[in-house]
Amino acid sequence: MITGLLTIIRRCLPKNQFARSVSVLAGGTAASQLLGLCAAPIVTRLFSPEDFGLLAVYGGLLGLFTVIASLRYELAILLPEDDQEAANIATLSLLIVVAISVLSILMALLGHVSISRLLGVPILSHYFWLLPFGVLLVGIYQVFGFWALRTKNFTAMSGTRLKQSLTSIIIQILGYKLGPVALLIGHAAGQGMGGFSLGKAAMRYSQFRHVSLSGM
Repeated sequence: MITGLLTIIRRCLPKNQFARSVSVLAGGTAASQLLGLCAAPIVTRLFSPEDFGLLAVYGGLLGLFTVIASLRYELAILLPEDDQEAANIATLSLLIVVAISVLSILMALLGHVSISRLLGVPILSHYFWLLPFGVLLVGIYQVFGFWALRTKNFTAMSGTRLKQSLTSIIIQILGYKLGPVALLIGHAAGQGMGGFSLGKAAMRYSQFRHVSLSGM
């Protein structure tokens, strides 16, 4: 039954390659948003408005760090004509993500209280330990996302968005007794699932087995 449904969907997709790629990406995005919309009545009853406010502040703070998670080197993955050079850039980007994540650990240890008070959300200091993990997971997802764009692996990107949404929702619902930390962990886990899924697809390319320090 599922195979037959997939066959029907493929037949409905446009024949033009560009239009087909856009349709696949748009379909994955729409499906993930629809999943979140369906889960909203449940999630909003399990957590308070204050919990969602904490998630919003955490997400905003995380967004500031993930902008520079790889120092924007991931943008250069699309540029080289040679895939081996692009793989070297992707690997370099991942190493920078790890370095920035380590720096965020120091910030979390030394400044979690003062930063939380400055943001007007003192309770955030109790969950600041999640920030470095978020930076690492989102950074990895961004790097492999650009590799997927380079290799035109739109199907993987589309499926990943659905997996991200599903992972976040499951963790948030099952872990609701933990309080707001379940929202934050669900958010981070969704990004981690995205990075793992796209990373697994990227590792199939032989170029990553020939990355070198001189190449980076």
